[in-house]
Amino acid sequence: MKPSTATVLTVAVLLAAAMLCPVIVPRIAGEEAAVPGDDPLRARSSAPQRMDLQDSDPEAAQKAMNRRVQTQLLNANWMERSRNLLLLAEHLKPDEWPLAMNSLPTMGINRHGEEGILLMTAWTEVDPLAAVGYLKTLRHAVIPLWITRDPKAAWEWIMSQDQAEQPELVGFALLAWVKTDLPRVTRELAAMKDRGSILGYDRGSILGDVARRIAGMEKGASRQWLDSISDPKLKDEALHALLTNLPQSRIEEKLELVHDQPEMRKRVTQNLYHAWADVDEAAAMASFENLEPGEEREIALLGIIQCLSPKDPVRALDIIDRHPGHGQDLLLCSWVTGVADDDPALGLGQIHRIERPDDLEMVYRRVLTTWLEKDGAAAREWLATHDLPPSLKQEFKPD
Repeated sequence: MKPSTATVLTVAVLLAAAMLCPVIVPRIAGEEAAVPGDDPLRARSSAPQRMDLQDSDPEAAQKAMNRRVQTQLLNANWMERSRNLLLLAEHLKPDEWPLAMNSLPTMGINRHGEEGILLMTAWTEVDPLAAVGYLKTLRHAVIPLWITRDPKAAWEWIMSQDQAEQPELVGFALLAWVKTDLPRVTRELAAMKDRGSILGYDRGSILGDVARRIAGMEKGASRQWLDSISDPKLKDEALHALLTNLPQSRIEEKLELVHDQPEMRKRVTQNLYHAWADVDEAAAMASFENLEPGEEREIALLGIIQCLSPKDPVRALDIIDRHPGHGQDLLLCSWVTGVADDDPALGLGQIHRIERPDDLEMVYRRVLTTWLEKDGAAAREWLATHDLPPSLKQEFKPD
């Protein structure tokens, strides 16, 4: 059987890249100079001559394969190497694949680089079971192709492996299925809830990888995936993973994902608006202004104030003043503590506006304690000229 579809596609990608960036591979030390007038590409492109490898002498067999590989790849640029590797793969016998892979390092070629992955892909098409057993660190190149072409056999092999190795192998399989069989991905993730304690699955890390892959797909893919999950716990974990992995430039999409999750919306809205204001204050404010009156609107404004207070205290205080009735005490507490990290005196200058005694005492204690630790002289000087609530006078009595 000859390698075909996946190998050709892989080669096409490499060839396209090579055309855009035709990097020439350095010459191998000790090579013979090319004879003027020869066409090296045509010479190397001819079908490689198979050598009789002596099974009784592994070292001789490897040396023979080294010469064979070098004949195909010596002096070639990236595009030529890719084409010649495919040509070589078409003429390899079953027992020659490991020898061919072992030959790459003798030419200074990394088996984990483009050429190694290309050869492993071709090998997988011919004999996936042999390919997957060759080198554990190359299984990321074998499992996705194998699981796509023969999911039953590949999955049975994964399930037969050592429990300590299964999480990574399952991850490779599920990532390959994200674009072709997302329902299967969801089912397997849900099943890990029960298998976890037995097989040692790390569902969280695999879920994060899957979410990263989905987050990189077209807009709407994240919503579609969430809607397909019926398991409440998995759905909550998936939502967390998506919110973590969607880029900051897609905050509106994040907000849409939590729109129908009231409890989750309360937990994440503040952080999302904080991050949004950090990258695009105008857009964050516009979104906030469009929210219906209520708790979500107040939480959104809190996130914006938390972001702006340390960077632009005057601007943040102006926003608070222009939006009365939006949990003023909570906003002022956030403003004072945010400003006080860099300028305690400025922050304390507005602390009297906090109306609730418990909040007032909490913020006083936090700001003054930190200030005394960072700059005791300046803090004591301020204390000597300002009144504190009666409950704090003894605690922060100036020297």
